[in-house]
Amino acid sequence: MKRIVIINGSPKKTASATDKLASEMQVLLPTEYVCHTVNALQLSVSRGAAHTEGYQQICRADVLLFIFPVYADALPASLLQMMHQITPPASPTPPQVYTITQCGFYESEHTRTALRIMAHFCAQYGFCWQGGMGIGGGAMIKNEISLAKPPTQNIHHALCALARRIVAGENEVHIDFITPSVPRWLYRMMGSLAWLPAARRHGVLRQLILSYWRKPEHH
Repeated sequence: MKRIVIINGSPKKTASATDKLASEMQVLLPTEYVCHTVNALQLSVSRGAAHTEGYQQICRADVLLFIFPVYADALPASLLQMMHQITPPASPTPPQVYTITQCGFYESEHTRTALRIMAHFCAQYGFCWQGGMGIGGGAMIKNEISLAKPPTQNIHHALCALARRIVAGENEVHIDFITPSVPRWLYRMMGSLAWLPAARRHGVLRQLILSYWRKPEHH
């Protein structure tokens, strides 16, 4: 029986895209596998028994699944802080490491640097790097909407494939780059429209709308 630990690397406390991806993977992985979820933000600031237990789960794992958003092409600071405290494995069979990372940009290529950082982390700590996936258009991932429905069904299919890889225990580095099945122009338009409710709440909706027609000043 494999012991799988999912490491939630989001710096948000609740309702993040990372939460959604983590819960989806928990459903997709077989119920007979021991599957724990560790919150990197909580672990990076915790002390005492909770701190010790979290790292013990990581050290005992056969599989580590890191899930996190990309911040400035890299990993969130709280996740990096937690990773620095992980003890390299003493077991002759190091854990396999998979990664799911997502970014707000439409192009999933923006996750490539973060995935390379994870590969270097595994090489430094003696973990077995297995790859994973980089997801673009992370703003489309909503906690209240199933990933199996459009426009995120291709993300769901990729997660299913990753779950099968974890179960099979393939010793092969494989990375998928995924984007939602919407055109780039539509994704950008939806992102722009999302600012309107916030502008209304802060009383600057009129200024925001007028800025689209204001001609730039020439100096």
